[in-house]
Amino acid sequence: MKTGKAASTRFHALKAIGMARAWASAKARDLDADIRHGAFITPADAEAIADHLTLDVGAQVRANHLASEAAKPSRKVVGLEQFRPRPAKRDVQARSASAAEVAARIGYVADYVEWLLEHRLSYSDRNRPEIQSLQETGRKVVAQLRQRRKGLKSESNPDEALEGVPQNVVDLVSAALLPEAPQNPFKSKFIRARNQLMWHLYLSTGGRREEIVTVQVKHVTFASRRLFISKSKTLLREVPISAQAAELFDRFIAEHWAGLPQAARRRGFLFTAENGTQLSCRAVNRVFETIRVSIPGVSKNLTPHSVRRHWNDRFSELIDRQSPEKRMPVEQEMQARNILQGWSKNSAMGARYAVRHLRRKADQLGEQLAKEIATKLPEAANE
Repeated sequence: MKTGKAASTRFHALKAIGMARAWASAKARDLDADIRHGAFITPADAEAIADHLTLDVGAQVRANHLASEAAKPSRKVVGLEQFRPRPAKRDVQARSASAAEVAARIGYVADYVEWLLEHRLSYSDRNRPEIQSLQETGRKVVAQLRQRRKGLKSESNPDEALEGVPQNVVDLVSAALLPEAPQNPFKSKFIRARNQLMWHLYLSTGGRREEIVTVQVKHVTFASRRLFISKSKTLLREVPISAQAAELFDRFIAEHWAGLPQAARRRGFLFTAENGTQLSCRAVNRVFETIRVSIPGVSKNLTPHSVRRHWNDRFSELIDRQSPEKRMPVEQEMQARNILQGWSKNSAMGARYAVRHLRRKADQLGEQLAKEIATKLPEAANE
């Protein structure tokens, strides 16, 4: 298996592999043993595993239970009526996971099967006919799984999945969240100041939803304008914040946070309700929902994660503005992006954003060229 991945990536990979092994176990089989020592898995098995991975966890558990029961030898004489679906259970239908999640699961399992295949072949004489047959079957199974994954990934445009909030929307929200703004949708001074600070921390760091909402006061260094992200699904890191975010932090602490109950201040979380209760991720979702609904012109896709994508768009534009002698190599650019966004050094996310930005620039240049060509064409003769 591939190493050097973020902890969350390894977790999801192991989870997907566990799903495939549970599928085999329900059929009284051992997936690892079949691949390592047995006759390998067939293309039909691969198709069944891929189908199983499309189900959500609850549906997988039910399917495994039914398969396990069917695999058990039984000597009891039973009536067919026992197997007739009861009205109360007719809606036990298999719910599907999202296409992106299914694609990731199948990809992880394909990598795992390929890794086990290579491990087995490395200890075998590849000139033997049965080993050559095994290799051919194994390659076919891996290719089949990857083809299923490719089909799922093609259902969505990867560029659209990375779409950030437009700058005009960012400006609109920033203006509306000023505490004195008449269009500010929040009522109390505390909540207005808190939400404005939260907005600017998301905006200036590109942090994930949970990374910002769980920030503690001690994690913000006003003098150096730094924020330490201590809770992340990937990598912990220290990132810079804007001068405006630092000023808003200092003012919020002095004017509002310092007046919270002592127990709340002892816990140290920066973002709380007015009674000192720590904000949840769901509460952050409600804040963004209120902004979307209450401020005219705000995009429907405004979320903490689309703000994160906006940060990546601005990062790409900043790199473009660097003079040739100061601009860092592409490899260093991707590494810098990975560091600031909490991705592992081997993550492909930095490259995805870089490619998307290049495509957008190509589109803009293409449109500009099309306009120039059109203006130089002779006008059609009037008939």
